[in-house]
Amino acid sequence: MQKAAPSVALVCAGPFSRAGVARLPGLPAALGPVKSTSFRMASRVANALRGGTPVHTYESLSASQLILLSVPEKQLMSTVTGLANARLAWRGKAVILCGSRSGSEQLEELRGRGAATATFDWIDGLPECCFLTEGDPVAVRAIRAQAERGNVRAIEITRGGKGIYQAAESFATSMFLPVLAATAECLRALDLDNARANALTEHLIARSMRSHFKAGRKAWKVENDANLRQQSEALQRQLPELAEYYNESAAAARKWMMSRSAQPRTYSRATM
Repeated sequence: MQKAAPSVALVCAGPFSRAGVARLPGLPAALGPVKSTSFRMASRVANALRGGTPVHTYESLSASQLILLSVPEKQLMSTVTGLANARLAWRGKAVILCGSRSGSEQLEELRGRGAATATFDWIDGLPECCFLTEGDPVAVRAIRAQAERGNVRAIEITRGGKGIYQAAESFATSMFLPVLAATAECLRALDLDNARANALTEHLIARSMRSHFKAGRKAWKVENDANLRQQSEALQRQLPELAEYYNESAAAARKWMMSRSAQPRTYSRATM
């Protein structure tokens, strides 16, 4: 019986390792055409992956049903337009944007030609190997079928929801770290050494997390105005650079939490 031709194509540019495409289970064996900004670059990528065949044109992707797209953000739209203008029959093909901050909506030009589109991103740091995906069901099934050849688990979110996921990341990282720093700074202002300030900060944060995961928004209690004013005045006297941050954060937290309590929302369920 003749072996089936590889059905996965790769379009890539920029630092290839950035997108994590090389980590896809079974990719070298499944990979066919590799298209890059130059034939020389395509050859380098194919050699690095130990799979695939470098090609000169987008038309060489015609036999591939699954097309992986790994390019820097600044080259994304020009690459999508180049693909859309190629003499390719897009119906029946799935295009997956890999390792990008952009969502599947940025592939709308290809979707309008008949392709199914989705995104794929590894989620590092979890106990098990996971990736995030969103997009058209056909494209999501295609990338899941490829990725789940290994011991990999998919976390599927609503199509077009990547921006909300990234906002969640920001809340838990870049916007949360200043809260930790402010907490520790308050404790150090009380003549605690770094070790004790950090240990107490960890304890307070862990206690808040346990309360949240047990009771959700109900764990949040409205601080009365007198207490807020007392705390703000204390900061203004001793840590004036934190007073403004405290006041703005307290007001924003109260406004958001109370509005959410008054109008709880329901969401469509994502899959794992």
